[in-house]
Amino acid sequence: MQQSTNKIIMIKPNFFQFNEETAKDNTYQHKITIDNVSRKAVSEFNNFVNTLQQEGVVVHVIEDTATPPTPDSVFPNNWFSTHNGTLNIYPMYTDNRKCEITKFKQNVVDFYQPQIINDYTHLKPLEGTGAMVLDRVNKICYCVASQRANETTLDEILQTLNYKKILFNAYQNDKEIYHTNVLMAVTTHFVFICDALIAENDRQRVRTQIKQHHEIITLTQDQILKFAGNCLELKGENGNFIVMSETVYQSLTQDQITQITNKTRIVTVAIPTIETIGGGSARCMIAEIF
Repeated sequence: MQQSTNKIIMIKPNFFQFNEETAKDNTYQHKITIDNVSRKAVSEFNNFVNTLQQEGVVVHVIEDTATPPTPDSVFPNNWFSTHNGTLNIYPMYTDNRKCEITKFKQNVVDFYQPQIINDYTHLKPLEGTGAMVLDRVNKICYCVASQRANETTLDEILQTLNYKKILFNAYQNDKEIYHTNVLMAVTTHFVFICDALIAENDRQRVRTQIKQHHEIITLTQDQILKFAGNCLELKGENGNFIVMSETVYQSLTQDQITQITNKTRIVTVAIPTIETIGGGSARCMIAEIF
């Protein structure tokens, strides 16, 4: 098993808008007025897809539909993940995100053609690889405890995957971090993480685990507000690269950029509309196919 793949699914945000339901606990969403918001989101999405295809990534695009309304459909990694022929379907926290499963599950099944489907939607919420940041090589799952990451559900899923659980608490602006992949990302060589946001009694345990297998890219709290933890390593024709938004890249220090590029290329995409209104960045838009 490798940490990265060259095959992904992305969902085109034809009806993108601010999601009132998820905004209740996603502090990274911002309700602002933008003319032609869906058109701008689609333009950002298309440029993102083109950039990845130019790098040699196989991108399977699923078109969103008007009904039922699913304003966060551009973030498919939250409701499914793939594991060597197994498709996991996850229980979502809000009603309009549950609708994404109804709308798109068959598209994913037709493309992936899984040997096994594990449907966990009858359980309490556990929002996929938003809640679970997976070290696929070492079979470790990092997870921030939240109302979108139920521990009982997590235990059942990790037992099937045979992954080790690293569960911890993390907060920003006195609120639970709603998804682990806001806080951290695992790549072949690095773990990007802001350990200052991890609860003090959990911090050293998490760092000790990470340092067994990876270099740490230490992020600041301000960088997390600019989605610096929300990046992803992919496999391209010219080797692995880390995809991140331009917002993330501009937040990094030169020392951080040097540390990263000494081992892995960086590829950037401009997705400010999706980031600002959706409260997620490049990693959230990609569902990996393994």
